[in-house]
Order: sequence, then C-alpha cells, then structure tokens
Amino acid sequence: MCDFCKHFKIIKDINDEASKKDKLYEQYGDYKYEYTVAIITHSLFTKLCKNNACRTVDYMKNGKGFKLNYCPECGKEL
Repeated sequence: MCDFCKHFKIIKDINDEASKKDKLYEQYGDYKYEYTVAIITHSLFTKLCKNNACRTVDYMKNGKGFKLNYCPECGKEL
C-alpha cells in the first residue's frame, strides 16, 4: 500500500468513526463524505514572511474539485 492510500484510509476511518459517534445531526441521516481532487495553487511571497503569507486557489469545478476515484500515487481504485 502506497503512502497516499495509507493516509487516505486513516482519514476515511476517522470520518466513518466520527459520523457514527455524532448524534447531533441524527435527524438528518448519516454523513456522506465526498473525497475530491483538484489543482491547488499556493501563492507565496519569496522575500516577505517567507512561507507565512500565501493564498490557496482551487481551479477545478468552481472550487469543488473532481471526485477522487483513483490513487494519484499508485493508480489503485479507491
């Protein structure tokens, strides 16, 4: 299992466990998590504040990204 798949499994397990424990929104039904991928741009100032001043922009599908179907590292279907 590649590093991306390991991390993805950890996050998925955390989200699944959290949704089972959270009774606050029980009246609305179960949580549904959508994992997406997008092109992300980090704009950094090279002289001012080094890496502290930045902006993140998602250029795909109006900020929602596209559904993450495959691992970008090993190509395994998720």
